[in-house]
Amino acid sequence: MGEIQSLTNPKQWRFVPTNENPADFTTRGMRVSDMATEKKWWSGPDYLQKEEADWPVSQMDTDKVSEATEIKKVAQGSSQAGRSKGD
Repeated sequence: MGEIQSLTNPKQWRFVPTNENPADFTTRGMRVSDMATEKKWWSGPDYLQKEEADWPVSQMDTDKVSEATEIKKVAQGSSQAGRSKGD
């Protein structure tokens, strides 16, 4: 997740409804053995095969995500600056 946050802009991100999100399969009780035959696990939500204009509207507030990411980066930088070389 950190790599994605550092290499992309939150305005590029899109919300995936939980019922369409393969990452949520196990939290909804799907067994790993069943995921192997689940089309969405391999291809993602069906709408990804359509034009981007037909995708669900993003429900993310990217300004807040971007702000939180910047705060985290600053906090990580200040905690690393306080470490000695022996840490």
